Amino acid sequence: MVYLIYKARPHRLELSQLQRLLDARNFPASRLRLAEELSFLCDAGLIAINHNDTQMGGVDWLERFADSDADQEIADALRAKLTTAGVNFQESTKPFEGIARVE
Repeated sequence: MVYLIYKARPHRLELSQLQRLLDARNFPASRLRLAEELSFLCDAGLIAINHNDTQMGGVDWLERFADSDADQEIADALRAKLTTAGVNFQESTKPFEGIARVE
């Protein structure tokens, strides 16, 4: 996920688009599983979740995303972007324990 978000730079990646990209690479994920993984990456400080270009309550929006039935309803409004720590991780300048880097 970090790699896909990294490749989208400097733009933020919509969660619905991220879910489609993962599915296209044979890593299908339900909204619940995607929200869990993104929440972990947020807590690790590698990514930030924004709703309509605001950064307030990213984790709360992830919970709503996980519980929603319609992809277009919330997923198009939520966007993921890398933090500086996430860029450093993807560029191999800073390792994170428990997270594997993919190229």
